[in-house]
Amino acid sequence: MKYYFIATNYNNPYHTVNYINSINKLDLPENSLISIIIVDNQSVEPLDSIEEAIEKSRKSGIKSTLIRNSTNSGYFKGLNIGIDSIIEADDFIAIIGNNDLIFDKDFLLNLYKVELKEQDYCIAPNVYLPNGRKQNPHVLNKPSKIGIKLLELYYKNYYFGRLMVIVNGWLKKAKKPLDIKKPIYIHGGIGAIYVLTPNFFKVNKNLIAPVFLYGEEVILSHQIHTTGGKILYHPEVKVLHNEHSSVSALGDKNLHKIGRVSFDIFKEYY
Repeated sequence: MKYYFIATNYNNPYHTVNYINSINKLDLPENSLISIIIVDNQSVEPLDSIEEAIEKSRKSGIKSTLIRNSTNSGYFKGLNIGIDSIIEADDFIAIIGNNDLIFDKDFLLNLYKVELKEQDYCIAPNVYLPNGRKQNPHVLNKPSKIGIKLLELYYKNYYFGRLMVIVNGWLKKAKKPLDIKKPIYIHGGIGAIYVLTPNFFKVNKNLIAPVFLYGEEVILSHQIHTTGGKILYHPEVKVLHNEHSSVSALGDKNLHKIGRVSFDIFKEYY
């Protein structure tokens, strides 16, 4: 099997270099080939360190590419540039996501062991934060009308939205985190990383990408479920997520503003 790791970079070379280095250290399944595609969304910061990491990967036998996007296309549109650059006649798996990820050494070995069914379009990995808290399974069931209304309230006002974040943080600490030890189907995974299987690409060319940033989890879930697929959460396929590192440079107020614009678009995909 061929595995393509695709990530976007925006003014965050430190995490991108760590992302590439973690892929270089992966234990590989027999007869597998891996490639790395980094799409830079018109960063201002120099890309020298990323280029050096790319060259190091090439020397170790990993096909690696840095694509310099002429504009900042945003998250999914940037990932689509990477997906569209793949010229592949055979089946392949695309591991798409943020650049602030560190893959467990046996990530691919455990992914290789997953017995895919025809409906398995996407695998949601066991994503965990530096403090050990798990981010998947992210959404077990389709959100209720009340949940959507709460999200609408969040985007109505920045300061009210920040209050909701604080309250939600308290509730998360009080609530015992899910610890699901067996693969299960879920409605949606955390947007930091998705594993798209050959079954996804049999009916989808790439990602539906109507937003710049935020709402991708909702949109991809809609795309998968309306084209005959399912999302499989798998606890053995593990990856560390340095949450918000890839977008922190934009600032909270700008992120809220971007999210508000995106919500008017992605609410139609619930």
